Amino acid sequence: MHNLIHHNRGHLAGVPRRVTGVCVSSAMGCVLLSLAGCGTPLSANGPLRPAPTARPAPPTAAGPIAVQKAAPASAAPLAAERFTANTARELVYDAAGGERSGTTIVLQDALPDCHCAGRSWWVRYYDGAKTGEPFREVHLTIDASGYIAQIEEIDRLDGVEVVYSPALVLVPDRLPAKASGDAAYEQEVRMVVHPLGDRSRVRTHGTATNRITFEGDERIVTGVGTFRAHRLTSVVTASLTVANTVSVSEQWLVDGIGVVVQRDREETRVMGAKVRDNASTMILRSFDAAR
Repeated sequence: MHNLIHHNRGHLAGVPRRVTGVCVSSAMGCVLLSLAGCGTPLSANGPLRPAPTARPAPPTAAGPIAVQKAAPASAAPLAAERFTANTARELVYDAAGGERSGTTIVLQDALPDCHCAGRSWWVRYYDGAKTGEPFREVHLTIDASGYIAQIEEIDRLDGVEVVYSPALVLVPDRLPAKASGDAAYEQEVRMVVHPLGDRSRVRTHGTATNRITFEGDERIVTGVGTFRAHRLTSVVTASLTVANTVSVSEQWLVDGIGVVVQRDREETRVMGAKVRDNASTMILRSFDAAR
């Protein structure tokens, strides 16, 4: 996921997953569960049209879950507040491919009392047993523009803690659909990667560019049910002192729930040589208030 620029260069233009010991969160980096945000509306789009259906195949141990693509439908601008939940949540996913296959349980803190800049909360990832420490913790915030963004991450699998400056945007509020003019959100951040438990030391650092596109609305079928989902594509390109990475993420988000399907692909190169090329998928199995 991260170098130190002194201002947020994010903007709406045209209107991040693991680096050897570093986790680079792509656009929502699988942390967008039931989140909140607010922002300045852009010009309104036309009415929602019937959306096509995308059907993810059942998860298999052999590789990532396939999600059938469908032509995106015209949609109103993406509104971050659609993914708000006022209580703590527990979401259970079936994961395939990548570094973790099987069951992943995600626990989210109760959201802040308002969609206000500066409010923050944590999302924690556990293996299927939900015992011991989470293998990943992500600290989220609502930034000054009302966007949902990631401040930092604790990754116990890779033994690192990653800090972003400014916070890495996951959901830019009021982003128009691609069909409405090929709009995209773009941002540059600095990443600093520390050894786990020791932020006085720096393992690596660098800059990353973050580009998020709202592809439109689709219907998607999972074991939990059939949903009208908002499909986002994000590309995070990071240049660190030890490696260069490109992370591409597709996410299908549902109002009031968050991510129901996510597909990630990440490539890492060191001195030009490819050292990692991972693909993974997660599909929501169930969700409920956290216990």
